[in-house]
Amino acid sequence: MTWHSLVESCVFVAANQGCVQIAIYLVRFACGQIALHALRAVQRQLESVVVAWVVLEKQVIGIFYSVLVATMVGQRIWQRHYHILAKRMNMLWKMSMASARIGVRRLSLRSMSNS
Repeated sequence: MTWHSLVESCVFVAANQGCVQIAIYLVRFACGQIALHALRAVQRQLESVVVAWVVLEKQVIGIFYSVLVATMVGQRIWQRHYHILAKRMNMLWKMSMASARIGVRRLSLRSMSNS
C-alpha cells in the first residue's frame, strides 16, 4: 500500500464517519500538496451526498403530494357517486310512498263504495 492510497483511505474513513474537519486536517498535516486529490474526492463525495439528500427529499414530497391528490380525487368521485345514489334512492322512496298512498286511497274508496 502506497503512502498516497493510505492517506486517501484514512480520509475516506474519516469522511464516512462524518468527521469532515478531521479528514481535512489529516490531509493537510500528512501530505500537504500531495493530498489534494484525496481532498477533492472528499469534497465531491460530500457534494454528491447533499445532492442525493435533496433528490430524496423531493421524491418523498412528490410521493406525499401524489397520494394527497389521489385521495382528494377519489373522495370527490365517491362523493359524486354517493350523491347520485342518494338522489336516486330518495326519488324511489318518494315514488313508492306516492304509490302506497294511491293504493290506500283506492282501497278506501273501494271499501266505501262496497258498503
